[in-house]
Amino acid sequence: MTGGWPGAVVAAVVVALLVADNVRTLRLRDVLTIGGLAVTVAVTAAVSLAGDDRQPLVGTLAGAAALFALCFLAEFARPGMLGFGTVKASALLGAAAGGLGLDAWVAGLGGFVVGIVAIGLLGPRLPTRSGVPSGPAIAVGLVAALVVALLPT
Repeated sequence: MTGGWPGAVVAAVVVALLVADNVRTLRLRDVLTIGGLAVTVAVTAAVSLAGDDRQPLVGTLAGAAALFALCFLAEFARPGMLGFGTVKASALLGAAAGGLGLDAWVAGLGGFVVGIVAIGLLGPRLPTRSGVPSGPAIAVGLVAALVVALLPT
């Protein structure tokens, strides 16, 4: 495994736990969102620094910041649209996808948006308090990013 893959694998495990917990509790817990982000960044940093390739680390940090900022702005513009747990979890998705490259990040964003739209169609509105968990949208985004990253270039 090279590049951003170790961090993406860590994020995939965390997202699986996050979705399972979210479906059960309708919450996106900080221990998984923030903790998962920290571990994903740490693993990517260790691999990047050990391998002398900084691009996955830069992509991880930029991807996390960019997706977090987009979701934060959406939540700020329309409070309750996503819920702040989803905003925090989006940074985990952005980090994992960003470490795999710009194409994977764009695919992750697209998958996330498709997942959020699907949730919007299932529930009366988008907030996490609507009774529809938003964690699966994060998983859809991550799967899309992983698939794109696996495609031959």
